Amino acid sequence: MRFLTPLGLLGLLGILVLIIIYILRPNYQQKFVSSTYIWKLSLKYRKKRIPTSKLRDLLLILCQVLILAGSAAALATPVQVLREQPTDNEVIAIIDASASMRAQYNGEMRFERACNRVLSLADTVFGNDGTMSVIVANDDPVYLIREADRSASAQLNDDINDLLISDMCTYGSANVEEAFSLCEDVVAANPATKIYFYTDTTYTYVPNNVEVVNVSDSNEINASILDASATFESGYYRVTAHIALFGANGTVRLKMNVNGANAVDINDPGDSREFSIDVECYDDQVQTVVFCVERNDEDLSEEEKENTTYYIFNDAERFYSYQSILLSFDYLGDFEDCFMDDDTFSIYGGQKEVINIKYSSSLKNPFVTSALLSLQNYYSNNWEIHISDSLDTPNEGFDIYIFEHEMPQTLPRDGVVFLFDPLSSPSGSGLTLRNIVDLGGTEGAMPLEEVTNDDSPRSPVLNNINLTDILVTRYRRLDDDGTYETLASCDGDPVLLVRNDDEAKIAVMAFSLHYTNLPLKAAFPRLMSNLFSYFMPSTIDSNYYEVGSTIEFNSRGSSLKVTSESGSGVNEDIMSFPSSLSIDLPGTYRIEQMGVFDKDAPDIQFYVKIPAAESNTRAVLDALPDPFVSENQYDYFNDLLIYLAAAIVAFLFLEWILQLRDNM
Repeated sequence: MRFLTPLGLLGLLGILVLIIIYILRPNYQQKFVSSTYIWKLSLKYRKKRIPTSKLRDLLLILCQVLILAGSAAALATPVQVLREQPTDNEVIAIIDASASMRAQYNGEMRFERACNRVLSLADTVFGNDGTMSVIVANDDPVYLIREADRSASAQLNDDINDLLISDMCTYGSANVEEAFSLCEDVVAANPATKIYFYTDTTYTYVPNNVEVVNVSDSNEINASILDASATFESGYYRVTAHIALFGANGTVRLKMNVNGANAVDINDPGDSREFSIDVECYDDQVQTVVFCVERNDEDLSEEEKENTTYYIFNDAERFYSYQSILLSFDYLGDFEDCFMDDDTFSIYGGQKEVINIKYSSSLKNPFVTSALLSLQNYYSNNWEIHISDSLDTPNEGFDIYIFEHEMPQTLPRDGVVFLFDPLSSPSGSGLTLRNIVDLGGTEGAMPLEEVTNDDSPRSPVLNNINLTDILVTRYRRLDDDGTYETLASCDGDPVLLVRNDDEAKIAVMAFSLHYTNLPLKAAFPRLMSNLFSYFMPSTIDSNYYEVGSTIEFNSRGSSLKVTSESGSGVNEDIMSFPSSLSIDLPGTYRIEQMGVFDKDAPDIQFYVKIPAAESNTRAVLDALPDPFVSENQYDYFNDLLIYLAAAIVAFLFLEWILQLRDNM
């Protein structure tokens, strides 16, 4: 047992006061009494067989002493020691391994400086018989060593050297929160643990027992291309780039190389164009550089206008297509760039893949034509969609075939096929047509019902479509060969089906647009768009990503291959879709894929860049995570106050009994 507040034992002086009271208290009283009272009192004492007055007085005094002693002990906070609070010299070193730590000055990276300082700290800690843990804070922080003593000194030196040799500093962002959460078990066992965070970032708030060691150099300067994009406006491309000069004020020259300018298709080499413009950079402000046909800054604020520089193309410089655009710095003045990995930026996607659609109908439907034109416009940034509605064109060489009413004798095998209101069953479709069901006009119209499968999610074909709003007055019963998925039914009969496998890609709508309210609702163009996305998915949703981000891949074919053009990055075969991949190295990557129905698909290039936040080599952030929870003394002691209080109450009750007996 231990007393947490020993001064409370001064309450024992109450026992001394009690003794003094008993000494000074007179043992008799002077008063007049009658002879009868004296006679009764003497008779009372004579009747008692055993004299107990002295024993009772002793017990009464003992209870009072114990009550005072217990009260004094309660003031001193008695506890049972469960475990001793650690007093060891314990240290945790966290090394920031984010991309900005790759910045260097005089040939030494910030990451190297951090590692060397950790080794110096280890010498000090181990020299004082302390223990040390080291955490490498990359995108997935891990312990390099944990709670090691001086016997692990040589191993720590080897591990740190391996970090430097194997270039373990990432090109992405560090998960600082996860790194500090790894410390929680150690600091919970020893709240006196000191944490050193070796980084290049300044924090406005740092928790207690955490020391931020900034390893950046005041002479470091970084010119960076933070991001860039190309948008198609008024028939020509407009290129927008965001750049900054961190650590200095001055003029930089941004160069733009356009390859394959105005190429007709992927086989056309096009022209090569080169542009450059000087940009004034100051106060670490992000500057916007725009290469365009005409200046358009009406929607910009005054501050945005001040930080925007324009290069206006002349008639000979404009381009409506490109194969690649490379942005780089051509001139940095007298500055030495400390971080070269963000000095270039590549833009791809300027040569669109052509999608050929054939619409065949014995009675052209303006709603179908309108929906196709909407598709053409909506996907204009990703695809170049050509639409043909000639009945004389052979059913071959198209990517999508739409047949309405009149069906071909044989189903095309080289593209996606939509069958709207089929009047016959094409060979190879796997469909058997039955009778027509007439529901009796608008009064008997029935809504479509979604056919759900508990084992699979809702089909993307029905995204943002409420089937109960779609009414049908007439449809055709049909059977399929089991290769179709039924999405919707009417009165229990399947009316909307899809098939999507390696053998065929077919969508079937078993009713005419003349016998439904579907064309009058927004659901129809939405359905057409969903069908297009379902059968013709984009391989990727962007042409550039940041290191460490998750990239979603899709394919119309059975497989694709992702390779790094530098040869040092990812080399991955993907066989199932949709699939995802995270890339750890910046640079240009190429996607090679075989198109559906053995058609050649053009290669796709995309760019992976350093996260823009890592380019700011003088970043200031708000606060570091606090791994220290409030220290609770009950983690080390068991409070005995409740037991002591119970004993005091027991003695008080015993004293009351003795006092009661004395007065009887």
